[in-house]
Amino acid sequence: PFTWRLWNDADLEYDSTLGYADHVGFRCGVCYEYSVFDFLERKLLKLKERPLLVMDCSLTESRYMGMGYSNNALNCVSVIKNYCRKYNGDFVLLWHNTSLITAKQKAFLKGIIT
Repeated sequence: PFTWRLWNDADLEYDSTLGYADHVGFRCGVCYEYSVFDFLERKLLKLKERPLLVMDCSLTESRYMGMGYSNNALNCVSVIKNYCRKYNGDFVLLWHNTSLITAKQKAFLKGIIT
C-alpha cells in the first residue's frame, strides 16, 4: 500500500510495473496512462500508471508462456499492438538487456518495434 506513495513523494512521474509476470496482456484492462490512488490516505496522487503489456521473459521463457522467439510469439505481440493502435493507446514494452545477446533475440525485438 506504500509503493505508489513513495514513488509519488520522490517526484517520479510514472510507474509501469502493473503487468502480468507469467503472461502478456492487459492486466489493468486498459492501454492508457491513468492517475493512481493512495487508498490509505484516500487521495489521488500525481503519479501515473502506464500499464505494462508485454515483457520479454513472460512471452519467451518456458516457465511462463514458453513461446520462445517464434512467429507465434510475434503474432501474439502483434495482436496486443493492434489493440493499442485501434484504441489510440500506449504499447508499453519491457525488454531486458539480457534478452538482447543473440542475433535471433535482436531480430525478434526489431520485429516487434518496427
